[in-house]
Amino acid sequence: MRSHSLAVVVPLVVLACAPSVDVEPILHDYDNYAADLRAVATDSYSIKLLETADAKRAQAETLIQNGKKQDAVAPMERAMADVRVAFEVESMQTAADRAQKCLLEVEQARASWQEAVFVLEQTEDFTGAKAPIAKRAPALEEEVPETLPATTLLPETFPPATMEAVSAQWSSWYKVAGERHVAAGDIEGRYRRSYNQTHAEKVDAPTTEQHRYLAARAVQELECRIRSDMNEQVCVDATQQMTAFSDARAQALEATLNLERSLQDDLKRDLEHLRAEAKTRQDELYGALSQLQGKFASIRRDARGTIVSLADILFDFNKATLKRDVEFNLVKIATILNQFGEMKIVIEGHTDSIGTEEYNLQLSQRRAQAVHDFLVSQDVAPDRLTAEGFGESRPVADNDTDEGRQKNRRVDLVIQDAPQAQ
Repeated sequence: MRSHSLAVVVPLVVLACAPSVDVEPILHDYDNYAADLRAVATDSYSIKLLETADAKRAQAETLIQNGKKQDAVAPMERAMADVRVAFEVESMQTAADRAQKCLLEVEQARASWQEAVFVLEQTEDFTGAKAPIAKRAPALEEEVPETLPATTLLPETFPPATMEAVSAQWSSWYKVAGERHVAAGDIEGRYRRSYNQTHAEKVDAPTTEQHRYLAARAVQELECRIRSDMNEQVCVDATQQMTAFSDARAQALEATLNLERSLQDDLKRDLEHLRAEAKTRQDELYGALSQLQGKFASIRRDARGTIVSLADILFDFNKATLKRDVEFNLVKIATILNQFGEMKIVIEGHTDSIGTEEYNLQLSQRRAQAVHDFLVSQDVAPDRLTAEGFGESRPVADNDTDEGRQKNRRVDLVIQDAPQAQ
């Protein structure tokens, strides 16, 4: 019984009366971390964290110069915790930037596939034959939106007021790390040490406050690492999607060639003639629309036809009602479209990534429908028009910048003309 009691008491005494810590190794590690971070830091939050850590490092240096090395340990431990989080924030932002680029590459691959399918459909219309391939987008694994715990990275809520609150945050993010198989043993070790210190026997208030701070920083590290992992997975999935679109595009191109090979020479000439006529009409359309190029719209062409990309000035924020002061520009577009009555128009609504995917999809659909209804009111035949919403799924720019998000908030008019079967 006595030995059992001793076994319980001794560890608690050790925790409550921790031995002195040498500050020099912490200074050395910090200086190395900080130097490496300064070489790569671009994120404003990580830079701010580094500045905060540097201030603590300066405080510790003053204490050391005044012969108070042991007093310098606490600010240096905090500085080290700050700079570790700054590193994870920088890594998280780098991964997020890569994810945005990966998503743009998927969109480019999708557009190339769509163009190839459009050319195939033109050829099918002319020949009256159907290629034995699917023209739907490649079947991709359904992505299940992941619900994450509340972020711990808001400066105004750091650190939480109690260790219980920190512990609750840790439990939530630690569960996600386990589900995603994110390696975080180093972070867990730091968290557990600080947690144990706050629960030691006869622990004083300064020690509790110190280790609550360090534990809260460990939670932030874990959150950043999980978010980095999620963004890295975006690129893994994007690679698979790009491969699928590339394979589907190759099939569409091959099917087009096979249909063309089956044509007799005179029919091939007819097909080439019809394509030339369609190109001439597209050139005329492009020339007519070019007068609108500028703040209101941008004009471009691809294999599908002419694309008028209408800027986000059409609508107020989060609204789907056309602004009165921009309707006259749509009147100009409608007037031009009515001069090219043989052409079909697909109206595509797009948003940035602010808000939920479901909300953005609905908003993009409402905006596309609003443009559709206005064009109909200007005597554009309804059977020429199709309205679709794609939400945030087809970005043309980086959603991490204001400029990029503005480019992604758009309504595209895809104006296309396919040769008719003979």
